[in-house]
Amino acid sequence: MGQAEFTCLRHIQKVATFVNRVNSKLHNQEQEERVRQINDHIGPYENVIAPPELTSILQEYNRDSMSNRLNLLEDMPLHVRGYRRQIIQQGPMKMKDAKNSQDVYCYLFSDMFLITKCGKRSGSTATSLSSMTNDAQSNRGTSNLSNKILKLPIRIDRINVREYDRRGGSSNSNTEPSI
Repeated sequence: MGQAEFTCLRHIQKVATFVNRVNSKLHNQEQEERVRQINDHIGPYENVIAPPELTSILQEYNRDSMSNRLNLLEDMPLHVRGYRRQIIQQGPMKMKDAKNSQDVYCYLFSDMFLITKCGKRSGSTATSLSSMTNDAQSNRGTSNLSNKILKLPIRIDRINVREYDRRGGSSNSNTEPSI
């Protein structure tokens, strides 16, 4: 391989590295905007009682201690400083308990699972959650939709996932509580 070919390959590598950095930065900005949009649409969590051992952790998520509003834009508690929360998946679900079921909208973040109920629209220009999440270029100020938090945020490291058995039981024989 000649010097010219080697130089050409080095330049191609540098360009590829540069493009990867730009793509990564763009992806991070898009994720941050999606989290910001979700943060703007999450209302305060009222009438949710936290166990004493979770109160200190929950306070780290609060926008401020008086409003009981989550601040999804802050660094994640219990993680390396500077590591930002990312939205992994979101969408409507049916939440069932022993007596009834209700439609909920869930958010799976890189550090927590959040269950909300779609609140009232306070304006006629409100957009749906699906259009808010699918259109990264949407105007942030046009929607007055507020989701009410139904349950405290559930830390990802506390979730036990098992396959659902449609016959009525769990396909796993262990008796640990699961979500």
